[in-house]
Amino acid sequence: MMPDTALLSRPQPLSLTERANGIYLDHQATDRPRPQVIEAVTHFMSSHFGNANASANHRGRLSRRYLDQFRETTATLMGDCGDALLFTSGATESNNLVMSSEGRRKDAHLAVSAIEHKCVLESAARARQFGAKVSILPVTPEGVVDLDAVRRVLANGATLVSVMAANNEIGTLQPIREISTLCKSAGARFHTDAAQAVGKSRIDLPGMGIDYLTFTAHKFGGPQGIGGLMCGPQVIERLEPLLVGGGQERGLRSGTTPLALCAGAAAAALVLHHEMDKEVEKMRRLRDRLVAALQQMGPFFTNSHRADTLCNNVNGGFLGIPALMLMRRAPELHFSVGSACTSGGGDSHVLKAIKLPQEKIDASFRLSVGWCTTDEDIDQAIDGFRRVLTTFQRR
Repeated sequence: MMPDTALLSRPQPLSLTERANGIYLDHQATDRPRPQVIEAVTHFMSSHFGNANASANHRGRLSRRYLDQFRETTATLMGDCGDALLFTSGATESNNLVMSSEGRRKDAHLAVSAIEHKCVLESAARARQFGAKVSILPVTPEGVVDLDAVRRVLANGATLVSVMAANNEIGTLQPIREISTLCKSAGARFHTDAAQAVGKSRIDLPGMGIDYLTFTAHKFGGPQGIGGLMCGPQVIERLEPLLVGGGQERGLRSGTTPLALCAGAAAAALVLHHEMDKEVEKMRRLRDRLVAALQQMGPFFTNSHRADTLCNNVNGGFLGIPALMLMRRAPELHFSVGSACTSGGGDSHVLKAIKLPQEKIDASFRLSVGWCTTDEDIDQAIDGFRRVLTTFQRR
C-alpha cells in the first residue's frame, strides 16, 4: 500500500494543548537546531550534494575538502585536530563501537559506572558473550563515581574504564582527569561518553588524557543523526568496525558520510567556539531562577547537586506528586521523566544507583534549559507549574 502523499508534504497537526503555548524544557533530550546549523545543512543539501568518497570527479573531490574542513572544525570543540575524529550517526553508535571493539579483545575487562547511558551499559553487557568480564562501578549519593572502586577494579585487571563526562539525568560532572590518570597508571584505556558535556563544559581530549570520547551534535544545537568518536593516540587501531562495506571513515564506519549533517555539526561547533562561555552563564542563571521559584511553590527537592552539575540541568520533584501525573496535567510544559533516550518506561536506573527512596523516584522529573531559552520562557514555565500545582491542592 502506497503512503498518503499528503502525509509526506506536511506533519500531522498538533492538538490545542500542544500548540504554541508550550514551553520546551527538555534540551538534554535534544537541543533546538541553531539558525546557523539550519542554514548550513540546507545549503549543503541543495548545492553541495557530491559524495566525498567519489574522488574521481570534481564534485566528489570538492566534497572531500569540505568534509575535512568540517571534521577539523568539529574536533576543535573537544580540543583536538580532525585526524582523531570519526563521524558516526551519534553517541549510541560511537559508544557501541568502543565497547564492542574493546570487549572482543583477549582478556577484556570492561568497567562501567552504574549511571552510564543504557547504550554503554547494554553494549558492555553484550561483550560478555565474547568472553569479556564486566564490572559495575558504584556511585555516591551525589552520583559521583567512587574513585576507590576505580582503583580496585584497575588492580583487578580492568582493560577499559568507561565513565560519562556528565550524567544525562541528574547532570553530575565526573572527575574525568582523575579517572584518566588512574587508568594511565594501570595501563588501561579510558572512555568517556561526553554527549551531555560537549557545549556545556570545557572538554579537552589530549589535556584530559582521554582515549575515547563520544558525542552527538543534536545535544548542542546541531542536527540529529550525526555525532562522532574522538580517539587519542595509538588507540584507533584497536577499533573493529560495526559496519563494513565501502570502508569510509578510515575503514571503521562504512556508508556514505552525510556531508550536510557534518556541515551542521561544524556550524554548531563554530558558534560554540565563540559563544559557549556566555551561553553557559545564561543557562546557569535561568536554571537557578527556575529552581528557586519551584522551591517556593512547595516541597520541591533536587537530585542534582548544582555546584558540580551541568549548567542547564535540574532533576527533582514535588514530594507526594508522581511525576507522570504532573506531566499529564501540564501538557504545555515539555520536560522529561527519566531518560528521553529510553523507551518502555520503568524506574530510572540512575536514581536507583544513587539510592533514592522510591517516593522520590516516583516524583522525580528532569528540566533542562538550552541556548535559546529566554527569561520569558522561564516566566511562563513558572506560571505553568504554579497552575498545575493548584490542581493537586484542590483534591
